[in-house]
Amino acid sequence: MTQAKVNGAKANDTGPSVEERTANLVKFCSELTFDKIPADVVERTKFLFLDTVACCVAGHSHASVKAMKSFAKQMAPADGPCQLWFAPEERTTAAFAALVNGASSHVVELDDLNNRGMIHPVSFTSSA
Repeated sequence: MTQAKVNGAKANDTGPSVEERTANLVKFCSELTFDKIPADVVERTKFLFLDTVACCVAGHSHASVKAMKSFAKQMAPADGPCQLWFAPEERTTAAFAALVNGASSHVVELDDLNNRGMIHPVSFTSSA
């Protein structure tokens, strides 16, 4: 019995393994230089970054973000390599910085008002 083929591959062919896909991604990232990024991608990324920062400004003092900040202060080490965007004197881990900074960028849901910036692809983990 022959197996059906889809796009030249066997129907049960799962493609590269997780390890191979990870190695391919690592190779791509390690060889990527700024000059290889298309100008339209750079401009779009700047727009998305600015949109995310604006949402952080709007959301950083929200009660739920303050609660997460308090949680991070109690649970995370105070000497981590990362900072919170609106409390740069406070140091924490990347995970807690991503939690608090990411929450501040999403809490007010301003992305619903701008069709070009429907996502906030950045959860900030500023490292010194």
